Formats: sequence, structure tokens, C-alpha cells
Amino acid sequence: MQANPPIKIKATGIKVELIQTRAEMSEEHIAHLTELIKQKKDLPPIRIFADGQGSEWLTDGTHRLEAALRAKAAILVQYFQGSYEDALVDACGANQEHGLRRTNADKRYAVELALEAFGDQSDRALADMCGVCNAFVGSVRSDRLLTVNSQILPDSTKQGETRIGRDGRTYNVANLSKPAAPIASTEDGAKPAVKPRSAKKNGSPTVSIKQRKDLQLHLGKLIRGFSDVGLFEANKACFDQLAVALKKLQ
Repeated sequence: MQANPPIKIKATGIKVELIQTRAEMSEEHIAHLTELIKQKKDLPPIRIFADGQGSEWLTDGTHRLEAALRAKAAILVQYFQGSYEDALVDACGANQEHGLRRTNADKRYAVELALEAFGDQSDRALADMCGVCNAFVGSVRSDRLLTVNSQILPDSTKQGETRIGRDGRTYNVANLSKPAAPIASTEDGAKPAVKPRSAKKNGSPTVSIKQRKDLQLHLGKLIRGFSDVGLFEANKACFDQLAVALKKLQ
């Protein structure tokens, strides 16, 4: 990633595509920055990535640029040469050490962007990218795969069966935490009554649908605790045994 020294440019002359990693903009913060600019105080340079083919992306400094536009002033800009993927990586890690403190909603939004673009990478690798803990990434990834009632989300949100760890190796996570099938509903939207099943021929007790769903959710929580791919792989035999035991209950 090639960086150039910061230069001062009239804000109205900056034409870029925004890569917004904030859940929402803060009008209070923009107003504060606008006053600082009117007082002739320089703010940290905003960061813009250019691919050399006419495309430019703002990765850090959305509030500062908006403040400079309102103040009709110039602003410090630092340009970097790179692709859209380079810009997205930079944007996901923005505002970790300066600027308006990131909320949990901001961090989650950044992680969701990273998962959308780099979902085959490990939780730890994405955590380093976004400046969060790997357990947080694991939780967001799981939420994208499972709904509260264990239904599978649309295909557009599914991740692959492998993960790329920070060591560059590819790990297979295909057998981990598969959600249970949803319960069918009647025409009026109500769930049908569940009739208790008789005991199995071998005398072992039956398990209700609610118990199976509870076991599925507990298994998902257990796997989220091992959010790093390396830990997944190291404990794969244990998870396989759990999956087999759960399948016997279905």
C-alpha cells in the first residue's frame, strides 16, 4: 500500500465514493468539527484510496469531510494507492485510535462489511482487521447464519465450509453447528400441536421438539465460544461427536 504525504484540498473539490463503517452519522460531532475548522484548527487528514483508473474511496474521515463542506473550507487529505478491497480493509479498521469513539453498533457494522467481503477468513483475522476481539466476530458470524428459532438465513448470507486462518492455511468447518429445520405452521399461522411420541422399540426415551431445539441452540453457543478457526480444528473430533449425538435425537 503506497501512501503519499498529506495535502490540503478544497472540500468541495473532493469527489469520492464513501465506504461508511459507521452505523450512523453524529450531527453533534459534525457541528463540533465544523467549529474547529472555522477556528482555523487543522484536523487529522482524511484517507482516500485511488486505484489509478479513476475510482477513489474515502475510508476514514466522513465526519471531517462533511464538516469541511459545511464550513466551505479546505481539508488535509492523504492519498493511498490501492484497490477497492484495500480500501475496504482500511475502512473496517478506521477510528480505532482517533476520532469519534466507535459504538458497539459501529463495530458490528464494520464486522458485517468484513464478513460480506472476506467471509472465508478466520474470526481472528477479521478481528485484527476491524479492531475487535475474535469472539465478537464469531458472534456476528453466528448471528448471520442462525436466527433465533434456528432457521437458516437466505443463501446470500451463508458462508462457505472453509476458513482461512491468520497462518494462511485453509480449515474445514463444514460439520460445525448446523441449525435445526423450522417447524411448519398451519394456514392461519399458528404452530400445530405436537403429539408426544411413543417410546422407541429399544426402550430409550423420546425427545421433544423443544428439547432438540434447546440442544441445538446450546451446541451453537458452545461452538461460538471456540470462535478461532484453529480452535475449531483442534476440537473437531469433539464437535463431530456432539453432532452425531444430536442427529440421533432428530
